[in-house]
Amino acid sequence: MPAVIGALALAACSGATPGTAATVGSERLTVAEVQERTAAFLEAYPDMATSGVTPAQVNAVTIENFIQARIVAATAADLGFAVTDAEMDDFVEQNGGIAEVTRLVSGAGVSPDPALVQLEIRTFMLQTAIAEGLAGSDAPGQEAQAATLAALGETAQGLGIEVNPRYGTWNGAQVSSSNGSLSLTLAELQATETETGTEPTRPGRRG
Repeated sequence: MPAVIGALALAACSGATPGTAATVGSERLTVAEVQERTAAFLEAYPDMATSGVTPAQVNAVTIENFIQARIVAATAADLGFAVTDAEMDDFVEQNGGIAEVTRLVSGAGVSPDPALVQLEIRTFMLQTAIAEGLAGSDAPGQEAQAATLAALGETAQGLGIEVNPRYGTWNGAQVSSSNGSLSLTLAELQATETETGTEPTRPGRRG
């Protein structure tokens, strides 16, 4: 999920409704959904488990993805930025097709569920639209990041983010389980491929 959110200073609440893994405003991610997504991820990518990724880490990043997608979507809506289905289709085509994009977003802890893959793509594209819309497409990276951070931070402060403490703590950057977080963003994965020409870093294989 978007790394730019990592600088946001959000406070996680300690309370949690039974059966709830996390809430963002009125939206709720259930414990059952977290367990199902984690199981699907580990089943689809068994090499992750053999490389040291734990179910607790996948649980944490599943919740993290849920939270960060809502922050970006709410910010984009407030600012009037949107991404169409046609634009998403073009993005997929330009990045090697849906199978390749699905592989890429596995690095952000996303299982090959079409709906979750589409959400990851939309979140990435919305964040890009926010950055370009606020700072301009030709703005230096730091300038674009600063503008995006300010917008995301302002939105996030009013979202009422809560995480069930059994899964870790939302510290404004990620959900940190006892074993740490494993998330990478699609943007980071693409940058790795572009700059090094090598296989993108995946969870459990961070350098």
